[in-house]
Amino acid sequence: MTMICFALSQQSQTDDQVKAKRISDRVIIYNYMNVNVTAINSKNGIIIIDTHRSPSTMNTIKKSIEKDFGKKDFLFVINTHGDYDHASGNQVFPNATIIGHENCPEFMRNAPANSPQSIWYLNSILHKMNETIKKPTVNIQDKKKLQMDIEVWNKMLESVANEYKVTPPNKTFSNSLIMNLDNLTVKMIYCGNAHTDNDIFIYLPEEKIVFTGDIFTSKNSYGFTINRMNDIERVISSMDQILVDPAGVEVVIPGHGKCLSGNDFISLRNHLKEETVHLYKTLSTAQLIESMIKRNGIHQALKKYSEMTTKGKNKYYNKEEEFSILGNRYLRKGMLEEAIGVFNLYSEIFPNSALVYDYLGEAYMKKGKIDSAIVNYKKSLKIFPENKNAIEILKMLGDTVQIK
Repeated sequence: MTMICFALSQQSQTDDQVKAKRISDRVIIYNYMNVNVTAINSKNGIIIIDTHRSPSTMNTIKKSIEKDFGKKDFLFVINTHGDYDHASGNQVFPNATIIGHENCPEFMRNAPANSPQSIWYLNSILHKMNETIKKPTVNIQDKKKLQMDIEVWNKMLESVANEYKVTPPNKTFSNSLIMNLDNLTVKMIYCGNAHTDNDIFIYLPEEKIVFTGDIFTSKNSYGFTINRMNDIERVISSMDQILVDPAGVEVVIPGHGKCLSGNDFISLRNHLKEETVHLYKTLSTAQLIESMIKRNGIHQALKKYSEMTTKGKNKYYNKEEEFSILGNRYLRKGMLEEAIGVFNLYSEIFPNSALVYDYLGEAYMKKGKIDSAIVNYKKSLKIFPENKNAIEILKMLGDTVQIK
């Protein structure tokens, strides 16, 4: 049987913007604000894949699920990863077991939906919509849609600010987890460091469906950069574990956007394999620093690297995006000394990067060193005066922004 995504007919929805697509008799995708939430109607209870941007938006989807399935027995919630737009509605299911990779709880605690950076980001999107709707070139139909979007975003922001509580998985696994329910197998496979450090694939052999979270964003693109800091080989091996299953893959459900096909999944895997051939022919400074930190700690790692560079023994290449990945990896783990050390080295190698000083500002702010945070946010603004994140954070910190 070939599975095709199609619109759910004769459904009663609680919000006109929730778009439901039935994949099979027991699987429905709910797309809301361009985020996919999937409900699986097993005989044991309903399984939810990801929980959207906020408690309020997930509650909206939850009502649709209850009407479409005619039941309320939510058994499991599975997070494909811990990003706020996929896990901020976990608290809506207090009686369900929440499942994710073992790195997911720490990631969520260090990057909550209601952090200053997240609130600013959400407000910036809302601000752009409010500015767009005022333009005389926007037609009536687009204005009507924008007004609906603005109302939804306002509601979501209010929920994040006032209702949201970090609710990480209470059941975790390291490499893989297989659950055998009545006539349904759920296979969860860790992908390694890619989009985050806690991405998983979820495979339903009986349904021939794979959930990929943000690992894939379309049939032609990935939710991560292809470089030595990301564990591309593990992503490929995780895909191979699925592709070797006799059941096969017919439908791929990403974290955002439209379904992909099984052939798309194979093509993405093959392209990654081709890129990997070229990837490991060179050596990376960021990868070297990470291994040195693991062995000797941040201070010894930076000292050894400095000695290598002074003696002319540094034969590794420098790539800005790899330093960004490494520093943020530590930042999301709450390892602030390591994050600050990496970002400071990053700033020495790429002194004209506005991005690194923004990262340093965030790291120092989380460390409680507000003066250092202000200094670095101002450095970022001096290089890139349009950095609205820095402007808003400086206002929040009570500093007057003056660019010379």
